[in-house]
Amino acid sequence: MASAFVTSRAGFDGARRQVLWLAPDGRLQQELTASTVDLGRPVAVASDSAAARIVIADALYGQVLEFHPAGRAWRVVPVRDAAGAGPTALVSIAAGPRGWYLLDAGCRCVLIVDRDGRVLGREGVGELAQPTALAIDASERAFVADHGAQALRVFAPGRTMQTFTYRQLGVAEFADLRIDDATLVLATGPGARVDARRIVARAAGATR
Repeated sequence: MASAFVTSRAGFDGARRQVLWLAPDGRLQQELTASTVDLGRPVAVASDSAAARIVIADALYGQVLEFHPAGRAWRVVPVRDAAGAGPTALVSIAAGPRGWYLLDAGCRCVLIVDRDGRVLGREGVGELAQPTALAIDASERAFVADHGAQALRVFAPGRTMQTFTYRQLGVAEFADLRIDDATLVLATGPGARVDARRIVARAAGATR
């Protein structure tokens, strides 16, 4: 399962104008050239297979940057809702059937965004305390690691489905999450150990 894990950590080499796509243990996976775009503070990277792009969440400007798989910057996409407001504290990004899913610690919610940056909806409003990591499956379920609540929360479109405590999962914290088919792949901290769990989400309000 470890080979299927796609990390989302990002660093920035300001002198060379490159985004560094990093594994949880700090190993370099890919260099993305950002010399042609206005990049503030990259915080997370994801592979958007539907659009054949690599996407980066930029926390400083509240935007998404798209890169070609070869590493060249393609375009900058500002993220805005109907009132023109953008995210205030992006921490994670994932790609799903409807577009991009952005974890915003400012609203403590998941923003559902189309590939032109329009906010289509929100999940987890009023339910998340300190969200730190995000994964999306093919059914559009959002798996959110909530460090403040010490729980992994599962949201379906428009409703909460399930909650797993960190204690139930046998972890102290999450460094990252990813979905591999029907399996949730976890990078757990400290040490960013990679583990795989098959979690079956149930009805709204159910626990493990």
